[in-house]
Order: sequence, then C-alpha cells, then structure tokens
Amino acid sequence: MNSHPMNRLPSCLTYVESSAIVKTPLRLVAVWVAVLGSLRGTESVHKFEVRVGPTIQYAHDDIWYHTPPETGPKFALTDKVVRHQQAYFLVTMVGPAVDVEGYSEVSYDLTIRRPDGTVSVEKKDLTAIPRGKVSPGYVNKAQAYIGFTADDSDPLGKYTVHLVAHDLVSGGQAEWETALTVVTLEELGGPPENFDPIWWLTNYYRRPEPHLALPALMALSHDPASRRVPNRQGPLLGFYEQVLAENPWLAPQFKQRFATTTDDDERRLLAQVLAYVYRDDAGFARDLPEPARQAFAAVPHDKLPLPSTEPMDGGQLDVYWGRFLASGRFQPIRDLVTVVQNYLPYKGQLEAYKNLKKKPQPPPPEVYKDVILGTALWSLGSNAYQHELVRNYLLYLLQAKDTPPEVKPALKAALSWKPKEQQPGQQAAPST
Repeated sequence: MNSHPMNRLPSCLTYVESSAIVKTPLRLVAVWVAVLGSLRGTESVHKFEVRVGPTIQYAHDDIWYHTPPETGPKFALTDKVVRHQQAYFLVTMVGPAVDVEGYSEVSYDLTIRRPDGTVSVEKKDLTAIPRGKVSPGYVNKAQAYIGFTADDSDPLGKYTVHLVAHDLVSGGQAEWETALTVVTLEELGGPPENFDPIWWLTNYYRRPEPHLALPALMALSHDPASRRVPNRQGPLLGFYEQVLAENPWLAPQFKQRFATTTDDDERRLLAQVLAYVYRDDAGFARDLPEPARQAFAAVPHDKLPLPSTEPMDGGQLDVYWGRFLASGRFQPIRDLVTVVQNYLPYKGQLEAYKNLKKKPQPPPPEVYKDVILGTALWSLGSNAYQHELVRNYLLYLLQAKDTPPEVKPALKAALSWKPKEQQPGQQAAPST
C-alpha cells in the first residue's frame, strides 16, 4: 500500500471530545493554523508547537495513514479511563525547523505522573519526525507513540502528562501538558435516559465508549430483531467481537451478567454473542450455571457467520461492517474490497443463470458469488455515502498504486453511489 506523508493541513485536523453522548458529535477545531511563507535555512514558516492528547480510539493510525492527505482526519480524545483500559497518547506538532538541505527532525520526551506526583511512565528520545522533508504549514503526527494502562496497584485520580519536544535542527523545544483521570466504572456512569443503542452502535467508532457496551447489548436484547438466527446477526456479532478484543477488561462483566441474568432475552442474546466471540474456547461455558450453559449450548454454532474474503453468505460480509463500526479500522474495509476483487470474475453469472431454460438446482457456486459481489458493492457504496471514514478509506484505496486496476472501476462506482429517489411515504434504508 502506498503511504502518504504523515502531515496534514491544520484546517483538516479535527479533535472530537468523548465525554458524553449527543446526537451531534462535539468537535473542537484544531488549534493549528496554517501560516504561509518560504523556507530558508533553519527558519520555519510557523512557531514550533506541540500537542498531546489521550485517546481510546485505537484506529488512530489507520485514520491518519490510510486516508488521502487532503481529507480531514477526526480523532476522539478522552480524559477518563478505568483500570486495565488501554489509552494512547497522540502527539502532533507544527512548525519544525528546516535545515539548508530541506530536512526536519524532531524527538520528544514524555512523562506521566501519578496523583501523588511520583513517576508512572518516563520515555525519552522518542521519534516524532524522523529526519526527512515535511510540508511547510502542515500538522505532523509523531511516528512513535506510547500506551498507558493503570493496573490494580495504581491509584485512582488524575495523572498528569508532560511532553517536551526537541527540534533537532534548530535546537529549540516546545512543551505541552494534559491529564488523564483513572476512575471506577461506576464513576463513568451508565447510559443516559434517551439512550439509543442502535445509534450508539452505528456511531461508536467515531467516539468509543466501551463502558456502555454491555448496557447497549442488554437494551438491544428486547428488540425483536435480536431474535434472528446467528447468520442474520453479522453486524452485531462482528461489533462485539471487535469491542471485546480491543477491551478485554470488559470480558468479566459480560460473563458475570450471562451467569446471573434471569431475563430470557438477555440470556439468549448474550449466549449468541459469547458463543461467537469465544467460538474457539471449548471450555468457556464449563463453569457457568445450568441456565447459562443450556443457552450457550442452544446456539446453532454451524450458523455462526465466520468472516471470509471468499464468503458464501451475506452474514459473513456483515461481520466486517460490525468490526468497522466497533473500531473505525481500515482492515474490515480492505477485506470487503478483497471480496470484490475475488468475486469480480463471476460478475454476470446470476443473469446468465436466470436466462437458462433449464436451471440446475441448487444454483452453482459462481451464481452465489455473483450475488455476494453485488451485495458487497452495494454495502460499500451505501456506507461510503453515510460514513465519511468509509469514503476516505475507499478514496485511499482508489489512489493506492498496489490496488489492482480491475478493482478501481468498482471503487469508483461505490464512491459515486447515491440512494434512489424515495417514493412518498417510503423511509430511507438504515445504515449497516
């Protein structure tokens, strides 16, 4: 995959607060402002400045590196985590000096102090900008970043984060300080009164709130759609598999609720989700109470929609959309494009089958593959229309040098997709 420079125009960069659920995401316009000018010697077109912000949006690298440089990446920052929850510190900077050969180079030191002032983490000489050319007036994302997780021995409270960036060309430095508070799960609170679990799930990747994953699933368990067989639950199963993979600290909560709930709907949906997530763990249900074991055993494991880039069922495609909604990662979109690439040779097989006077039963596999191809293309187009990040990932793939030429027309078609005009009284199709 071709990569673009790790810098962006300041007007493109957006930070999103992740402090509360609202229908319209809160956006903080980036503090960086482009300043035009020319580069001379070690002079910069902008004062050397740096920022650091904590995030639990684990797709931040994908959002930066797998979208076109002219598009606007949006990062969700957080100010609170619980113990065992991973946070990363995103470092961005503007205005590094340029030497006579046109090169810049920046390193940084980062120190995290506990509430009592003692040092929790101290890292020095991390690479921010490796020696190379950067675009003047652009924001640069540090190449190296560090993660932070508080364990049971770490105190609750506010951890201060101090960063010092060193411009290795000019000898100057810039500093920034922020904070991250370690709280209990109870302090994070539950869902608000107007909580909409469908909206929450569809928008999770924009502003992750994993502490609401279990309450959301419990709310969804009373929706008639939750009674579908597993191969019709691809988005939900893919979503929770991804959330639990990225937030293993949630697993005990899910298992405890499954073991103790007396609500049949909750138990049934939890059984489906946990049977999918732990499908390779033969002993998962061994120590559970009898009602939970029975619910777990009742899940038709042969109908679980397993992900594949050569799928034979639409539910397998839906798993990729669930993974995307749970993370905002590039890989699920790339996997869906791989499905398109694999099945393009079968385009037209469905129409050819329809035109046969004597149709074999069941239809041959290539007919199903043509159906899956159409479904994959439709889902890419409709979701690119509704989700800016999906659109940006597809634009990146369209521009990538190693994307096969035969796939690019399909990507162009997906990017130009628009919903058909609605007839009076019709409702738009929901997002995947």
